[in-house]
Amino acid sequence: MNQTYTVFARKESQAALTRLGTVSVAPGKSVEDAACAAHGEDWLELVAIPESDMSWTIREDDAR
Repeated sequence: MNQTYTVFARKESQAALTRLGTVSVAPGKSVEDAACAAHGEDWLELVAIPESDMSWTIREDDAR
């Protein structure tokens, strides 16, 4: 079963991390390769967090 990651990045050390989107990674495949393929490598930092480990407290598309 594929694992879905939410990807965040920044180009400058003083900038906030920005959510770029998600990538789906097959078992045994590299999340680093998937994130770079989907969002490029021109980043100071590129972070991928498993969606199963995220706890959203406020979310843009949250229908409250």
